[in-house]
Amino acid sequence: MVIVRKFAFFLFLFFSLCIIKVSADNNTAHDGFVRLILDQKNGSFSLYYLADTRGRNYEPLLYSNDPTTSYISIMVDDVVYKPAQSRFFRTRMETQRDQPSLIFDSDFVLVRQIFTPIRTSNSGNINGVEVTVSIQNKRNRESFIGLRILLDTILGEEKGRVPFITNSELIRRERIIQGSSGELFWMSRGNNVSLMGSIINPIDPSARRPDYLHFANWRRLNNSSWDLNYRENRSFNLLPYSIDDSAVAYYYHPTSVGAGEIISFSIFLTTDDPDWYKVPARPTPRPVTPVPVQPVVTIPEPEPEPEPEPEPEPESEPEPEPEPVSIITIIEEEPELEEPEPEIEEQNNDIDELFELQEKLGRFLSGELELEEQDLYEIERSINRLRSGQ
Repeated sequence: MVIVRKFAFFLFLFFSLCIIKVSADNNTAHDGFVRLILDQKNGSFSLYYLADTRGRNYEPLLYSNDPTTSYISIMVDDVVYKPAQSRFFRTRMETQRDQPSLIFDSDFVLVRQIFTPIRTSNSGNINGVEVTVSIQNKRNRESFIGLRILLDTILGEEKGRVPFITNSELIRRERIIQGSSGELFWMSRGNNVSLMGSIINPIDPSARRPDYLHFANWRRLNNSSWDLNYRENRSFNLLPYSIDDSAVAYYYHPTSVGAGEIISFSIFLTTDDPDWYKVPARPTPRPVTPVPVQPVVTIPEPEPEPEPEPEPEPESEPEPEPEPVSIITIIEEEPELEEPEPEIEEQNNDIDELFELQEKLGRFLSGELELEEQDLYEIERSINRLRSGQ
C-alpha cells in the first residue's frame, strides 16, 4: 500500500511541476473559491468552498474524510457496476476544453464524469460545479443503461438541524421525491456554508430529469446495489449509530442506448442560491475565466452551443484575464509522508487481501453470493484498513 501511495505522490508532483511551469507568474490561490479534488487512484472527487475568506479555510460540501463515499453506479443490461471500484473498469483522468474529467473505461461502456465550474446569478464568484456523466455503449448491439449518483451529505447533520430542505418542504426522515414532482432543488444547510443540488436543470429545464431522488441513511443506500426498499418516515439514524448519517441518491432508470451511442445526465452542485434554481429558463451564463494557481486547471470561456460529447482537442495555454475566479483541481491523493514503509511481503499480502475482498463484493453485487449486513460492514472496515495502510 505504501508503494502505491508513493507512486501516487510522484504523479502528483509531476503534474504540479508541469502546471507551475505554465503559471509561474500566478503561483497563489487567493482568488479561488471552489476547490475540486480529483483522485485518479480511487476514482473519487471532493468539493470544497472558501466560506471564510479571512482565514482561507475551505469547508467540505460533502463528506471528505473518505471521498469514496460519494460515487456513481451504472446498470448495464440488468447488471450493476460501481466503475470506481470494479475490476472491469480502468480509471484515468482527462481534460477536454480544460474541464477536468474522471474516465472509467471498460470493454462494454465508456463513462465520463465531467466537472464544469458554475457561477449562479446571485454569486460574485464561481460557487459550484455542473457534474455531467456521459455513458457510451461500446457494444455492437443495443444496451439498456441507467445511472445512480450517491452523494454523502454532511452539512445538515448537526444536532437540531433539518437534514434536507426543498423549495416546498423540510425533509427530516427518509423520503422519495419523483423527478416529475415539481420540486426544483434540495439543500443541505450548515453553519457557514450550504450545499444545493438540482432536481430540475436550472439552465435547461427541458433536459432529462432524474426519475426520482431517495433521501435516506447513507449506509443503507451504500449497502443497496441499486433500489433501496423505501420505508416512509424511517429515521436517518441507523442503530447502533446515534447520529444522522444523511445521503441523497439520484436514480435514472435504464433506457435503450444503441451501439456506439452516448447518453448523458447532468446535475448541479452549488452553494446557497435558491433564486437561481427557481428561474425556469435563462441563457447559459457566461463563466469567468480563472487565474492559474498551484495546482490549477484554468477554465476558459466555452464555445457557444457546443456539440455534445466532442472529440478531445489539443490543449493550449490560455491567457489569464484580470480579477478572475479560479477552480482548483488537484490530481492524485495527497501523500502520507511520515508513514513507514512495510516489508515487501506484507505489501503483497495486503494487496492480495484487498483483491479478495473486492472480488467477494463483486460476487455479492452480481447475486452470486449472499452476505449479511454485518458481513458487509466487516468487509468495509477491512477495505478501509487496507487502503489506509494500517
